[in-house]
Amino acid sequence: MTIINKQLDTQHTPASVTLLRTLGALASLQAGQILLLTSRQYDTCAGIQVMCRQTGHILMQHMVWDGEYSFLIRKPDHHTEQVQLATDCSSPAGGHDMSNSFSSQAMN
Repeated sequence: MTIINKQLDTQHTPASVTLLRTLGALASLQAGQILLLTSRQYDTCAGIQVMCRQTGHILMQHMVWDGEYSFLIRKPDHHTEQVQLATDCSSPAGGHDMSNSFSSQAMN
């Protein structure tokens, strides 16, 4: 089980603003902590992947469910940590239910 340290809901936010808010949320986390980001903007998907590649944050997992995009992003432990990306944002019809995959116990 993955513990989520912070949650950012950008359901009604344009993709460009979502990226800025995501960077701010990640800046507030300690190394190794995890952010759960939710959005309804398809453009957010590619933007998050590029942002993680460029900043070194780790896109651990993503899912699409009923038009909602969810991303688990981990702040790297070290600047030298290997960047890992989840698969692209395409999803089979209906998406994947990950409701039991992570816990928000430690969420701020």
